[in-house]
Amino acid sequence: MVGKQKGFVKLLEDQIGRPTVKFHCIIHQEILCATISNSELNNVMNTVVQIVNVVVTRSALTLRQFQELLEEMDIVYNDIPLHSNIWWLSCGKVLVCFVNCFDAIKAFLSEK
Repeated sequence: MVGKQKGFVKLLEDQIGRPTVKFHCIIHQEILCATISNSELNNVMNTVVQIVNVVVTRSALTLRQFQELLEEMDIVYNDIPLHSNIWWLSCGKVLVCFVNCFDAIKAFLSEK
């Protein structure tokens, strides 16, 4: 919406020939900050997504084995949600679940 060169607001300003007042809602500011944040945080999220993808999407058998391990370890979660760039709010849910299931994930991956 507010890209410096090709965003809607910039194109509108070019079309009408004068600057406009730009306004972002809080949700859009948060996603903007999340996408612009430093590369260390992006590296952490990419690593977490790769690990979750290995556990959840490799095969149905792998997923069932992981769910059984979570049950055996009496962990509150029975699965890990997949992260999607489209639903950026899922990032927080994935990280919270990943941290809470970290010991189980570590044990599962070392077993595999």
